[in-house]
Amino acid sequence: MTATYAIIESRIQKAIDVINMRENSNRAEITCEFHVSYDQLRSRLRDYQFKTAVQELHNKALKSDQKSAL
Repeated sequence: MTATYAIIESRIQKAIDVINMRENSNRAEITCEFHVSYDQLRSRLRDYQFKTAVQELHNKALKSDQKSAL
């Protein structure tokens, strides 16, 4: 039986939550535990880390020396 897209996404999100909660988590064990693809989980974790890093840099005010340089 094939799982629907929504179910797979839900499992991946739960796996990401567990990885973030556990200090030394083994991703291979978590993929088996939540029945998700290792590659999908790995890709999603990369995207998640990239998006959070970009959000931290977004819409920051310029410092006075940066303003004067412009």
